[in-house]
Amino acid sequence: MTPFRKTGQLYQALFRSKPTKLVEKALTHLKNYQPSKDEELAHTSLLASAYALTSMYSLELSDAIKSVHCYDKLLSNNYPLKQEDWLKLSQVYIFIYEKTQNLEQLEKAVYAGNLSSNSYQISKVLLELYLKVRDEETFNLCLEKCSRYLLDKPNDLDLIFIRAELYFEYGLRNKQTRFLQLSLEEYEKIVALHPNNQKAKSLSVATSAFLSLFLEDAEKLSESIYKSQLLSEHTPLELYAKGVSSLCYAIYSSDLDELQAAIHFLQHSHLLIAHLVRDGTIWEYVSFYFMRR
Repeated sequence: MTPFRKTGQLYQALFRSKPTKLVEKALTHLKNYQPSKDEELAHTSLLASAYALTSMYSLELSDAIKSVHCYDKLLSNNYPLKQEDWLKLSQVYIFIYEKTQNLEQLEKAVYAGNLSSNSYQISKVLLELYLKVRDEETFNLCLEKCSRYLLDKPNDLDLIFIRAELYFEYGLRNKQTRFLQLSLEEYEKIVALHPNNQKAKSLSVATSAFLSLFLEDAEKLSESIYKSQLLSEHTPLELYAKGVSSLCYAIYSSDLDELQAAIHFLQHSHLLIAHLVRDGTIWEYVSFYFMRR
């Protein structure tokens, strides 16, 4: 067995187990190895994959860019990429997009995701694209793809979460309570299947609070407050749910105590801040309700 094949097999084993230090060590071996001409493209393929994985650990943009350069070299030489390669490339483009907010990187992630044939990755990148462009075409495409995958895998939690978030974001953006209700139903489905899923519980409470506020349903708002009190304060999502519930109740009832509670939870949950700031629509509702009262 050649040193290259040994190194390649070592890397593939490390990729499956993903111990950070050993992956870095494998990358160092790959960078130091001088491949023969026949080995060059296969070596580049391993480097592309290694840089992709390393970037997810290091969170360094430079590692992600090196991975893309390696994949570009492979594509320019008509090297056949496997579906798992397209998946890694799509993940790298998403990472670069998150770092740079460059829409072109997100569009490339969508393209690579489609070639990966990975239902979760395709749905995820389309959701990210919708959150960026906010147009009807992208919303419908994401919904159509995700819903089709769910026909084959109706209890796939990752896909249910994606569709729930898509409904939620569309409902907030377009002031349509019907989609908030659909989002709530998705989260409640997860809770029914997995009663201990704290993510679904928290997002169910938060979505219910928003929906109740927009419908001006005092009883449902009170129910959201009660359910939020049953959550702990151990995770950002639980703090998010508590903050949203208190905020919605404070807006509806002009309750200063609940507003102070919402501020407390907001200060302790960066997720809450990021979520509310990401879509300015919610501030339109906040201003509207406070002006009314």
